Amino acid sequence: MKLVSPADGGLAVRLAALSIAAVTAIFTFAVVAGVTESRIVSLLSALVIAASVGLWQLRRPTVPIDVGGCSRAFLAVSLVAAVLALVLISRLTVFMIDPARTGYSTVPSSDFEVRHSCLTAYFVAADVVRRTPNVYDTTLYAAPDDDPTKPRKPQTMGIFRVDQYEYPPPFLLAPRALSAVAPGFHSRFFNNLSY
Repeated sequence: MKLVSPADGGLAVRLAALSIAAVTAIFTFAVVAGVTESRIVSLLSALVIAASVGLWQLRRPTVPIDVGGCSRAFLAVSLVAAVLALVLISRLTVFMIDPARTGYSTVPSSDFEVRHSCLTAYFVAADVVRRTPNVYDTTLYAAPDDDPTKPRKPQTMGIFRVDQYEYPPPFLLAPRALSAVAPGFHSRFFNNLSY
C-alpha cells in the first residue's frame, strides 16, 4: 500500500483537498444565502470556510489516499466524475438560490422538477399550525378557487406548487425553527398565499 501523505505533496492529496474545498464552498454559499439573503456575505463566507477546510484537508487528510491501490485510468475517471458532480451541484445551487432561473435545475425541461418543492408543505403547515388545529386539512393547501369535485388545484409559492402536508406533526419542528432563523422563504413566497 502506497499512502500519499501531505508532506509528499502528492497530486491526489491536492486534488482531493481541492474537491472537498469546492464542495464546502458550494454548500456554505447555499446555506448562508438562505439565511442572510446576501450574495456578498454568502460568497465571502464560502471563500473563507472553503479555504480553511481545503488547507485542513491538505495538511491533515481525513482519509489517507492509497494511490497504489488503483490504476491511473481509475484516478482519471474519478477526477472527471468529481468535476462533473461539482458542475451539477453548482447548477442546482443556482436554482436553489434563485428559483426563477429554471435553466439551472436538474431537469429544466420537466415541469415537475421546476415547479415542485417538498418544502412548500412543511412551511405552510408550520405557519398554519399556530391557528389551525388540523394541518392535514386539504383546503389549507388548495387554491382559493379550487373545485373539490375536480383534480386539486394547489396554491403556489412563487413558481412552486404547494404540496399537501402528509407527514407526522414532529416534522414541523425543523421548519418552525428554521423560519425563526431564515424567514426569507416565508416572506418571499408566502405573500402569494391565502389560507
